[in-house]
Amino acid sequence: MLLTPQHRRSTRTRRAPKRYEDKQTSMLAQEDEFIVENSEEDDDIYDECPIAPEGFEYNKDYYIASTSYSNFIDNEIKNFKKINKP
Repeated sequence: MLLTPQHRRSTRTRRAPKRYEDKQTSMLAQEDEFIVENSEEDDDIYDECPIAPEGFEYNKDYYIASTSYSNFIDNEIKNFKKINKP
């Protein structure tokens, strides 16, 4: 006779292996559709960026990504134009 209670057997069953090939091919097809849809639009992503005066440079990708950086750059361009006014 055992002093500890007998453990209950697990009711979990073995699952069939997942098929990643089907998911990958469907994702590739979705990517191709996405590329085709976006290639029709010839929008320049830098249209939102201000045109910097000569002698002033900034990172346009970071300008689009960060609102605090874009606010800082906008203020700096205003100050730069005030200082370098002919």
